[in-house]
Amino acid sequence: MKKLISILMALVLALALLPATVFAEDAVAKTDDGTTYATLEEAVRAVKEGGTVTLLKSATGAGIGTFRNPKAGQIAAKSFTIDFGGYTYTVKDPAVGSSTYESQGFHFEWSGDADYNHYVTLENGTINVAEDAATVKMLIQNYCNLILIDMTLDGTNLVESDVGYYTLSNCCGTVDIRGTAIIAHEDGVAFDVDGGYRTAYNKAPVHVTVEDDSNIVGKFEVTTGIAGMNPNNLFIMGGTFTMDPTPYVAGISEMTVVDGKYVVKLLPPVAQVGNEGFQDFETAIGMSFEPGTLVT
Repeated sequence: MKKLISILMALVLALALLPATVFAEDAVAKTDDGTTYATLEEAVRAVKEGGTVTLLKSATGAGIGTFRNPKAGQIAAKSFTIDFGGYTYTVKDPAVGSSTYESQGFHFEWSGDADYNHYVTLENGTINVAEDAATVKMLIQNYCNLILIDMTLDGTNLVESDVGYYTLSNCCGTVDIRGTAIIAHEDGVAFDVDGGYRTAYNKAPVHVTVEDDSNIVGKFEVTTGIAGMNPNNLFIMGGTFTMDPTPYVAGISEMTVVDGKYVVKLLPPVAQVGNEGFQDFETAIGMSFEPGTLVT
């Protein structure tokens, strides 16, 4: 009998040391070590630096924030990926944000590393706002390097704000928008290139690139930046826009108007060295002195 009790106690102890997980039918997300969680927020909190969180089904949950100087209960800023797996995450109350500015669905801050080598990647899914949300006034506020791949950011249901409705606001870092749809509230802004916090973070201007088959529904805003500092930048290399993007179309792309929308596509290369294409012969010829073959 004593031996049986000892075995049972050993099993209890072993189970207690296993990573916390939830039953499969309750799991909303998992981290790349296979541990499952009942909410996306819990998975983001648990994921290691550079790791990946995967959404396992469409879900509704509170806002999620990562912070440079986290207070009690907040998640520290870090590099990570959320793979939405083709599913939708609907943001409900409470929203997140800096103290007294808790108004965002997602809030991503720079981690504080000296080289600014901090990236958050969101891919393969949709983020929108619950119809009954009362505090979600901005879908994403970004202060880090952000990559969006095959996402839909839908700001249709954003709550009224004194500063307007913003689906994506970029205050710091380099932002790459690839094959992503960004939908503005009917009275709002799809995305901005703000950079208004550069003095606080002492970093370079905001660089936003839109490419591939992105679809920007609504207006976008580009501020000139802070006096005496390099301006913020928007580079449009591809996508469809409801607002004329002409001033920001990169020289390697061309724009046409189709059914009242502005369609930007990359121009085919005029020369190639190895597997790399170039838009002018001068650059290609210069590169051809390296190993490779110049193709015209």
